[in-house]
Amino acid sequence: MHLKSIPITQALIIIALLAVSISGFAQGPSLLNYQGVARNALGNPLPNQMMTLRVSIRNNSSAGPVLYTETRTIKTNLGGLYSVQIGSTGTVSSIGTIAGINWLVGTKYLQVEIDPKADNNFLDLGTVLLVNVPYAFSADIAAKVVTNANLTGVVTSVGNQTSVASGAITSDMIGTLTKSKVGLDLVNNTSDAAKPISTLTQSALDLKANTSSLSTVATSGSYNDLINKPAVPTAYSLPTASASALGGIKVGNNLSIDGNGVLSGASSYNLPTASASALGGIKVGNNLSIDGNGVLSGASSYNLPTASASTLGGIKVGTGLSISNGVLSASSSGVPYTGATQAV
Repeated sequence: MHLKSIPITQALIIIALLAVSISGFAQGPSLLNYQGVARNALGNPLPNQMMTLRVSIRNNSSAGPVLYTETRTIKTNLGGLYSVQIGSTGTVSSIGTIAGINWLVGTKYLQVEIDPKADNNFLDLGTVLLVNVPYAFSADIAAKVVTNANLTGVVTSVGNQTSVASGAITSDMIGTLTKSKVGLDLVNNTSDAAKPISTLTQSALDLKANTSSLSTVATSGSYNDLINKPAVPTAYSLPTASASALGGIKVGNNLSIDGNGVLSGASSYNLPTASASALGGIKVGNNLSIDGNGVLSGASSYNLPTASASTLGGIKVGTGLSISNGVLSASSSGVPYTGATQAV
């Protein structure tokens, strides 16, 4: 089956065997035997395929720091099987060593990645917890501890059992136990100014503004702490309006003002009747007229009624009388006046 017909993301690697080579408690070769089978998405083996394998040993979790990693070229056999010795020669690249891993501390995880086309495009096939077999390396570490069964005195040893005599170690031997003697002299007794901080924390603090260089209003938020703030104007009272000064007025009788400041007259108003002592309204009588602008005019012509003993009216100037500028006078010459006679 041609490799191009196999979806890369569905390629499978089945871990068939994982072992270590050790010899009793002697120095081991620091190698891990690893064997797997490359299969396609249908589960069929991939025979005679050249590809790149990358394995990594991580500390404490599947995403923990990498303690060792190596990359090497592999070729499957007719059954799709391939075998490698992790830590052996022949790697394309590697970081760290198997021998440098402390198997006694923490858990270890093995991550397997494969590059089917050998084009540096690795597919992560997963990470598994390493259990019993690789920890035989710890026996190699323990084998380096040699017991001296001939120790006597304060420290005695019988076989593999070592003990210290009761009361053998006194304060005179070690002096007064202080924090500094055990590396705890900077714990809980350091002033805030002397406490160390990380470089990253210090870099972040350097970007912050120093409050001592800020103005007071930056921390108080009070308007009164503003510098060069505008003066708040005091209340303003309009002057009283007069014939010679603009000013304020009050709304009096028969007037109203709405919320928008519009001044209006009352809907209706009855003027008082005019008299000799009071201003007021008058009615338009005979021989008078008033136009739409309120202009009062007299009739174009008016004929006085004839005066009589009972009616006010007009008279004509007769014999022996004259009128000038409306003044009626008797003539200086005219019909003699004959008075009444009275019998004696």
